[in-house]
Amino acid sequence: MNLSALQAEVQANIADTTTATAARITTWLNWAVDRMAREMDWLDLVTLDTTTYDTVASTETVALASTVKHIYDIRYVDTAESSKSRQLIYRPAFFQNRTRPYPPGDATGTPVFYWQVGRTLYFSPIPDASKDLYITMQSWPTDMSSGTDSPSISNADDAIVAGATHQAFLSMPQLDGAEFAAEWLNKFVGLTREANRAERRLGGWRPVLRRHNSMGLHGYRSTDPISDPYNRRGAYAR
Repeated sequence: MNLSALQAEVQANIADTTTATAARITTWLNWAVDRMAREMDWLDLVTLDTTTYDTVASTETVALASTVKHIYDIRYVDTAESSKSRQLIYRPAFFQNRTRPYPPGDATGTPVFYWQVGRTLYFSPIPDASKDLYITMQSWPTDMSSGTDSPSISNADDAIVAGATHQAFLSMPQLDGAEFAAEWLNKFVGLTREANRAERRLGGWRPVLRRHNSMGLHGYRSTDPISDPYNRRGAYAR
């Protein structure tokens, strides 16, 4: 469904054509999609960026845009000397800081490791050339604005409408039916989980790497979640 059709569904649910303007309903619909993205990862929001990010010679960092939710993997691509192209290995910042406390003191070279602090990526060794970075990432949704726009998350229109309806009743408790706001929230949560479960059965989905307790109280975090056997149970803690 496009934005116009989603607006009509919310309008029908709240039975209001005066206070709930199209602009407000659009905001509520976008908020619903944003809430879904904050809680879960979606295949529709997985992107491969091959043009935005490049290393800079003798520069340790690359800044990430606010549209990046989190990183799945990074490839350093040297089109002139393909033997130097590689998938970079993720290291937690605390581990990298312990092993290389002063990166500028080390020799520059072809990067091997990366880590992230806030919205900044760090590389080790510090790059000695300007090269492409191919980054597979989970992005944040793009807001709908035109009537022909569709949500960034597909096959979840019922959840998006339920989330927007819940927000409408919270914003306008004077409306008839506002006493059912909690039911609309439950519907939104249930439909969102249902839609996301369907995606997890697809081959392209995998969990986001997080700490889990397979090795005791201190937890364990791998630099390679695909091949590491300790991550196959999927016991990821938020």
